Parts: sequence; C-alpha cells; structure tokens
Amino acid sequence: MSALSIQPLGKDVLFQFVLLEVLKKNTESTHKLKKHLEQLATHFPEMNFSKLLETLAVGKRTKLKEVVLKLIPHFQDNENVLYFLLNHQKEFDKIYRKPIVSKLFKELFKGGFSEVKAFLIKRFSQREFHHLLPLVDKKMALLE
Repeated sequence: MSALSIQPLGKDVLFQFVLLEVLKKNTESTHKLKKHLEQLATHFPEMNFSKLLETLAVGKRTKLKEVVLKLIPHFQDNENVLYFLLNHQKEFDKIYRKPIVSKLFKELFKGGFSEVKAFLIKRFSQREFHHLLPLVDKKMALLE
C-alpha cells in the first residue's frame, strides 16, 4: 500500500463527524449528516437508520438525538470519541437540555469520572499525546 492511498474512514471518525454536524444545526450540515449516517450505517447493520435518513431527507432532525445516544456506548473504548464528547460537553448539554456528557460517562464507566479520566490519560499517554493530558484534567474537573 502506498503512502498516498486513501483509507476508508473508520467508524469512530464518522461518528465524530456526525456529532459535529449535530452541533451545527444548519441546512448544509443536514446534507453532510445524511451522508455520514449512510456511511456509518454500514458499520452498525443491527441498527435501522432508514427512518432517521428519511426524516433527514425532508429536513427534520427528529430522533437524531436518540440515535446518537444509542451509538455512544459502541465507542466506550475509543478515547477519540470520548475526548470529543468531553471537549464539546457544554454544547451537548445545551442540545440535550441536561448534563448529558456527565450522565453518559457515569453510565459507561462504573468507576465514574475517575475511571474515565484514568482511561483517557492512559490511552493518550500510550500514544504520546502528552499535550492533551492537562486538557483532559481540566475538562474532567469541570464535570465533577
């Protein structure tokens, strides 16, 4: 494989694109969102995306928040998705009208915030992303 070959997007990257478009809430993002969800559907054949895609086709975003919540547990072991949620915690809390990121972390990690923080620090340290460690610490402190 050459260095210039294009790899298909992984489901974690696609999901982060979906989350980003959910935060944008505009017509252009609805088109992008539909495209990303069609690709993401191939990674989750057990979930029926057809009704969601139909509602997006007519410009409605109903049920989108529910689908996002159902998908998040699939990324419990993905530091990139968890960090994305942590980094955009205020925006998600505003959309869901409750502290949703805090609630999700408590549900996904039985050890609570300390377990989430330890997981993120371990994973980012293994990848030598040491510059993210103070940010994880700061963002986690805001949740507690």
